[in-house]
Amino acid sequence: MNKADFLSYTEGQINQAALSIADGKKDMANDNAVGKLLFLCALHRVLDGKPHPGDLGMMDGINDCLQQLGLVETSKTFFAAIQA
Repeated sequence: MNKADFLSYTEGQINQAALSIADGKKDMANDNAVGKLLFLCALHRVLDGKPHPGDLGMMDGINDCLQQLGLVETSKTFFAAIQA
């Protein structure tokens, strides 16, 4: 997937999560949406070249786990799947 399409995808997912939170319900789905939103916003900032320090740490931890599971080669990052 190219970077522009992936940024568009993350924006759509951010909007969906935000709408889920904004519905006013205090339930498990709302809590799940908050967690999803935190990750997606961090990912979007990294892709956009404007990461916060914690965003980079989050992506590093996720990448390490994906490598450990064999889903990403140890010499690469999951960002390698996103084409410029």
